Amino acid sequence: AVLRPEDVVLVDRDCHKSHHYGFVLAGSSPCYLDAYPLHRFSMYGGVPLDSIKRTLLAYRAVGRLEEVKLLVLTNCTFDGIVYNVRRVIEECLAIAPHLVFLFDEAWFSYAMFHPILKTRTAMHAANEIRRDLMEGRYHQLFEDLVETLGTDDLRAVDAETLAKTRLVPDPRRMRVRVYATHSIHKSLTALRQGSMILVNDDLFESHVHTAFKEAYYTHMSTSPNYQILATLDVGRSQMELEGYGLVERQIEAAFFIRRLLTRDLLVRKYFTVLSPRDMIPSAMRKHSREFLGEEALQCELTLQTLEQVWLSDDEFVLDPTRITLFTGLSGLDGETFKVKWLMDKYGVQINKTSRNSVLFMTNIGTTRSSCVFLKACIRSCAQELEMHRLLSSTRELEEVNDAVHGLVEECPDLPHFSAFHPVFAKPARVCEAARENAAAEEPTGAAANAKGGDKKGDGKREASVDGEDALASLVKDGDLRAAFYLAYDENNVRYLSLRSAKEAILKGKQLVATTFVIPYPPGFPVAVPGQVLTVALVDFLLKLDVKEIHGFDDKLGFRLFKPGVLTEKLRERQSAGALRGTSVEQRLPPETETVHVAVRPPTAGTPQLSEEKKDASSNGVVAASADDPDSKISEKSGNSTNATRNSDAASSLSSRRDDQEKRESET
Repeated sequence: AVLRPEDVVLVDRDCHKSHHYGFVLAGSSPCYLDAYPLHRFSMYGGVPLDSIKRTLLAYRAVGRLEEVKLLVLTNCTFDGIVYNVRRVIEECLAIAPHLVFLFDEAWFSYAMFHPILKTRTAMHAANEIRRDLMEGRYHQLFEDLVETLGTDDLRAVDAETLAKTRLVPDPRRMRVRVYATHSIHKSLTALRQGSMILVNDDLFESHVHTAFKEAYYTHMSTSPNYQILATLDVGRSQMELEGYGLVERQIEAAFFIRRLLTRDLLVRKYFTVLSPRDMIPSAMRKHSREFLGEEALQCELTLQTLEQVWLSDDEFVLDPTRITLFTGLSGLDGETFKVKWLMDKYGVQINKTSRNSVLFMTNIGTTRSSCVFLKACIRSCAQELEMHRLLSSTRELEEVNDAVHGLVEECPDLPHFSAFHPVFAKPARVCEAARENAAAEEPTGAAANAKGGDKKGDGKREASVDGEDALASLVKDGDLRAAFYLAYDENNVRYLSLRSAKEAILKGKQLVATTFVIPYPPGFPVAVPGQVLTVALVDFLLKLDVKEIHGFDDKLGFRLFKPGVLTEKLRERQSAGALRGTSVEQRLPPETETVHVAVRPPTAGTPQLSEEKKDASSNGVVAASADDPDSKISEKSGNSTNATRNSDAASSLSSRRDDQEKRESET
C-alpha cells in the first residue's frame, strides 16, 4: 500500500520471503542491506545502523533520496537479535524525513506486554517519538545538533560526518510513519495464519487508507475464516487481561533453562548456550561492555541485567526468550540433532537450526516441567555421546574429532548480496550523471590555475572520485519484477549444477539467478531473481548440509538465465538509453527522414507558391525561387545521401512548378 512502481525500498536481505514477493507485486526496486554475519554459527545478526545511514547518504549523493520510500527490518530476528528501534527511526528521519518504516515483528508480539521488552518495539518507539515531538523536546535536541555541526541544514553536511554523528531529526520536517506486522499464531494465542498489521502513520488517512483497503481486498478472500478472526480477538483479550504475568513467566522459564544447561558440566562439555557476547559484536553493545563487563554477559542472565541492557542506547540486544544451543562440540550438525536425537528419541520439536546450532524458544505457555524435561533430554544426549567416546576405537575417535573440527573450525563464510545484473540494475546511469555534475562544478583551465590548485585540486578530484565510487557501491537497487517475470518463459532459462556453476564463474562467466534460492535453514533468500552469482554464494550452498532448498532442483541444479537473453536485453536497454539522448531527426528511420531546402526570400515579381507548393512546404520541403538560378539545395546533416535526396526533391518541385506556370499561362 505504501509503495509504487519503481520506488526504492531498503530491506534486510534475510527478511521473510513474503516481503520479497511483495516487492515483485508492487514493482518496487529493493536495495538489499547485509546484516552482520556470524560465520562461526552460520547465521546473520541485524543490519548495522551505520550501514543503513551510509546507504541513505549514498542515495542522497546521487540525487535519488526522494525515490527511497520504505525501510524494512526484522525485529526481532529468528535468533533473537533486537534493534534499538527508536534510534533507527530518529537517525534515518534526520537524513530522509519522508521515510516510512516497516518492522517485521512476527516473533515479537509478546514484547508489547512487558515494561522492559516493549521499549524496543515499533509501536512503542513511534508513540514515544510523537509524544516528544508534540512536547517540543526535539527542538532543543536539534538545536544542539546544529550547534555541533555548524549548520541547520543537514543536507549541506558531508556524508562521512553524518555517518559518524548521532543524528536527531528536524522537527519542522519529520513525520512519524511506522508499521509493524505481528504473527499472533507464532508468539501469542491464535489459529495458524492469524496475524495483525499495526499502523502508526501520521499520513495514513490522507495518503494510504485507500491504497491499503484496495491491497487488502486484493489479497484477502471474500469468504474469510471467522474461526481465525475469533482467535485473534481471544488472543488480544487474553494479553490485555493477563499479558504481563504470562510474559514474565515466559522470561523466567528462559532464564531457568539457561541456568540448568550452563550449570551442568557434562552438558557444557558437548553443548554451549550462546550469550549476547557470542551473538552481538562488541562495537554494537558498548553499554554492556563498559558497564556490565564481558563476564556478566557470559554468565547467567538476570532480570536486573536485562533491564540495564535493554534500557541503554546499545544498538542491538538479545531477546532472553531465545536460547541458541551450539552443537559443534558434539560433532552433530543442527539438522541431525533436531531430527535423530530430539524429535525421534524424545519427541521434542524445534523449528530453527543452523549448520551447528539449534534454537529453543519459550512462549506464554511454557511450563517449569517442560523446562526440566528439555534439560533431561539434552543431558541424556550428552551421556550417550560420552559413552560413545569411551567405547570408541582410535579410528572412530578420529572420525568424531574430524566432524567436530568441520563444524567448529571449517565454517563457510556467509555470502553477502553481490549485485543485480546490468539488465536489471538501475543506478549506473544515475551515478554517472552525478559524476558528470560534480566534474562540471570543478574549475578548469585558467580558473583552476588562477587558484593555484593544480596539485591540490588533482588530489581533491581523485578523492572525490573515490568517494563517489564508494557511494555508488551502496546504491544497488534493481528491477526485481522484470527479472522475476522474464524467467517465466522457459526458453530464457537453463540449468547448471552447483559444481558446474562454480567452474563457470571461475572461468569468468557471469551467471544470473532466475528465482529465489532459499535454503532451509536459514530460511531466507541467498539469491534473488536478477542477482549475479558469486563463488562465495556457491561455496556456501555446497558446504550447507541441508536437504531443503527452495528454488534449486537437486537433479537439474541452478535455474539461470541464458547468456544470449541477457545480452539481447542489455542491447535493447542501451539502445533505448541512446535513443532518449538523441534529437527527433536522429530517431527517424531513413525512409521518413526530414528533407530541408534552403531558399531566398521572394522578391517583387516572383510568383507566389501555389496551394500545391504550400502543401509540399508543410510536409517539410521548401521550394526555391523559380527565377533564381543560384538557388542552393542542402540538407541539415550534410551527408551525401541526404544531399542526393534533396536534389531529387528540388528537381521534382521545379518540374511541377513549370507545369503549373504553363497551365496558368494557357488560362
